Amino acid sequence: MQHDCRTAGCSATALKAQVQERQATEKMDKLIAHSDDNHFLVNLYALHNANLLRSVLPRELYAPGTLYQDRKAHHFEAAAKLRTSQGEKRAEAKKRRQAKAEEKRAKAAEAARNGESSSDSEVMADDELNGSEDDGEEQDVRRPAKRKRAAR
Repeated sequence: MQHDCRTAGCSATALKAQVQERQATEKMDKLIAHSDDNHFLVNLYALHNANLLRSVLPRELYAPGTLYQDRKAHHFEAAAKLRTSQGEKRAEAKKRRQAKAEEKRAKAAEAARNGESSSDSEVMADDELNGSEDDGEEQDVRRPAKRKRAAR
């Protein structure tokens, strides 16, 4: 059993001196001053003999309660919120991809004007776009690299 401090309104107002090598020091520890000793909680789901306690206690004391009155409506509402937030995230990601593609095109055009070969500038722009180091593999900007499965 555990004291129900929330219901009783207990606070950390009691003080006790810290003990070091069997002598009280000047440092003080705050303790909970319990204002009511009549309210306790029993955690039936953490005890090894919870089934015995449930056989003694009335059902209304340990019956699980509903979190929402209309569970189905709550699920539909949460799904609608996710749809809108995910749509917004996808739109932002699309804008970022388009901005990166424009930046890549601008760098390729600048490299073409400076006389660099177009394939070198594209590989360089791909590496900068993907944020990867030069590992010798070219990756498509629109799709992430696929992982190879290990042979079984």
